[in-house]
Amino acid sequence: MTDHRHGFQALDIFLCIALLSVGAAVSLVGSSQIDPGLYDSSTASENAWFQADLHRVYDNMTERGSDHYRSKVHPLFSLATHPIVKILSKTGVEKSLAVRLLISTASGILVLTFFIFLRLTGLRAADASIYSLLLCASSALVFWTAVPETYVFGSITILLPLIVLALAARIPVSSSWVLAANAASLSMTVTNWMSGLASAAQMLPFRKAIRLSLDAFVLVVFIWAVQKFLYPSSEFFLVFAEELEYIGLEEYGGPLERARSFLVHAIITPDILVMPNQHGSSWPYLSIQFAGIGSAGGLALAATVVWAVFLIAGTRVAFSATAQRPLLRAVLLVIAGQFLLHMVYGDETFLYSLNWTPLLVFLAALTSLTRHRPYFLTVSVLLLITIAVSNFQQFTRATEMVNSAMTSDLSERKNLARVISNNPLADWPRGSGHAILAKTGTRLSNKGYHEPGGSFSPGFASFGVSFLLLDSNGNVVESSNSIEVSKLEQKAELRPPRISTRSDWYTSTWIAEDNGRFLLEFKANASADTIVAVKVGSAGPSGGAVRIMEYDGLALSIGDQASMNMPPDPRSVVLQDERASALESEVAASRFESADGFASAWLILDSETTYEMSFAAREATGEPYQQPSPLHCYASVDLLPLHPAGC
Repeated sequence: MTDHRHGFQALDIFLCIALLSVGAAVSLVGSSQIDPGLYDSSTASENAWFQADLHRVYDNMTERGSDHYRSKVHPLFSLATHPIVKILSKTGVEKSLAVRLLISTASGILVLTFFIFLRLTGLRAADASIYSLLLCASSALVFWTAVPETYVFGSITILLPLIVLALAARIPVSSSWVLAANAASLSMTVTNWMSGLASAAQMLPFRKAIRLSLDAFVLVVFIWAVQKFLYPSSEFFLVFAEELEYIGLEEYGGPLERARSFLVHAIITPDILVMPNQHGSSWPYLSIQFAGIGSAGGLALAATVVWAVFLIAGTRVAFSATAQRPLLRAVLLVIAGQFLLHMVYGDETFLYSLNWTPLLVFLAALTSLTRHRPYFLTVSVLLLITIAVSNFQQFTRATEMVNSAMTSDLSERKNLARVISNNPLADWPRGSGHAILAKTGTRLSNKGYHEPGGSFSPGFASFGVSFLLLDSNGNVVESSNSIEVSKLEQKAELRPPRISTRSDWYTSTWIAEDNGRFLLEFKANASADTIVAVKVGSAGPSGGAVRIMEYDGLALSIGDQASMNMPPDPRSVVLQDERASALESEVAASRFESADGFASAWLILDSETTYEMSFAAREATGEPYQQPSPLHCYASVDLLPLHPAGC
C-alpha cells in the first residue's frame, strides 16, 4: 500500500468548502422533496419512512417538553440539537426549516469530516474528493439526511476517534483530544462508542485506554445530567430493557437479508417495497429489507457488481497493508462490531445504515493506495455517476409515495371536517390539549392519548372514549369534549402513570398498565333527571375508523382492534351511529356495523357507582385491520395544567 502524505494545501481548503456545500445541498434538496407531514405528529406517518421514528426525533429537536426517553440510546442528542433549532426559531425561521437547516449542516460536516479522514489516511486530494462524493451519493446519506433523524450526527461522531487515530500517526496528539473524541462517539448513539473504544485500544497501552474510556464515560454522564435538568423526560443511557425487544426479530429476515442490506443496500438503493401499515392508515411502510440486490434496474445492478469489486479489493488492502495498521485495525473492528450488532438487532437494517456507510466507502477508497490506483479511480468516477442516478431515481419514487399518502391524509381530514359540519351536535374531540399517557419505553402503538375532560384513545390510530351527560330524552347536554376547561380539575401521577379528572357530574382516572393496557376508573354523580354514558367510538385524540361494534353481555368488542371489560355491568349498552347527537334507543343490540367507520357504543351507567373499565388496543400484527378515519389526528399543543399528586 502506497501512502501519499502530501499534507494539506490550499487546494484542500477549497475542496473542504466545496464538499461541505455539496453534502449540505444533497440534504437540503432531498428534504425539500418531502412533505413535512412525514414527520408531523398530527399524521399517521410514524414508521412510514423505513421504520424511522421521525415524529419523536422531530419533536425532540423542536420541543423541550416532548418525550426525550430515547436518550437511553442517544445520550446527548436532544442537548446537541434542540437549542440550535430553538435559536433558529427565535430568529424567525420556521421550525421545520430550522430542522432541515441543522440536518443539512450536519450532512455537510459529515462529508467534510470524511474527506479529512481520507486525506489523513494518505489519499490524494482528488481521490479523497471522489470517494467523498461517493458517500454523498450513497443510499444511506441520500435517504437519512433528507429527514429528521439521529444517524447523521452519530456518523460524524463515529469518524472523530478514527480521525484522531489517523492524526496520531503524523503528529503527537494530546490525550484531551483522544478523550473528547472518545466521549463524542458515545454521545449520539451508545453502540457507536465501539469506535472510541477501538481507537483508544489501538492508540494507547491497554490500562491507559481503559482509564481514558472510563473518563470519557464519566464526562458524558456529567453532560447527560445537565441534559436531564433541562429535559426532565431524558432517561439514563445503558438501560437496555426496551432494546431487548428488537433482538432476533424474525419477521425482518435472517442473516442473508441483514447482510445484504448492510453491505449493498446502504450504498445502492434496490427496488423499494411497500409493506402493510400496522396502524391501517393510508400511509405506506417503505422497506428494502427483502428487496433483491440490484433490483432497482440495470443501473443499480451494474453499480452493485462494480461496488462488490471495490469492497472486496479494499477489504483485502485493509487486511494486508503494513502502513497505518492501528487505524486499519480500528476500522475493521468497528465494521465488524456494527455488522455483528445488526445481524441480530433492529427491524429495518437500512434504518441504521449511516452508522457504517462511511467506513464501507473508506474500504473502497483504500484501492487508491495500491499500484492499480489509475484503474480503480477511473472506474470509481463511473460508479459515482451510476449510483447517483440510480439512487436519485429511487429516492424520487419514495418521496412520491409518501407525498401521495400526505395528500390522501389531507383528503381524509377534509372528509372529517365535512362530517363534523353536517353533524355539529354530535360529540367530537376537542383536537387540542393532548397529553401522552404510557409507561416509559412503551411503543408508539401502545401509548394512550388524553385530552382535557378525560376523553382518551388507548393507542395510536385506535379509537376514542368520551363521557356524555344526557337529558331524560337522551339528548346530549354536555360531554367531556365540550365541557369548559375552567370547570375541570386535573392531576397527574407518575407511578403508575395516571391522569385524573373531576367535573360537576363525573370523576375519571385513566391508568397506564403493562403491555399497552389502560384502566378507566369512572364514577358519575349526576342528578336523577339526567343520564350518564361512556361512549366508545372512532372519534378520539388518536382515533381510527370503527366499522363493527359488538357486545355479548360480558365484553365489548371494538372492531378487531380491542376489547373492553367492565365490572360492574352497565345498566344498558346501546350500539348506534356515532354521528347521532342523542341516544336513539335504549333497546339493546348485540352488533352494529358502519361502512364508513362510525360505529359506537353508548354505555349507560348508574350514578354513585364506581366502574372499572379495562381497554387495550390490539397488538399490531403487520396486517392492516381497516382504513382509519381522519379522527386519528393528534398534535402537541398547550396542555391544560396537570397538578402532580401531593401538590
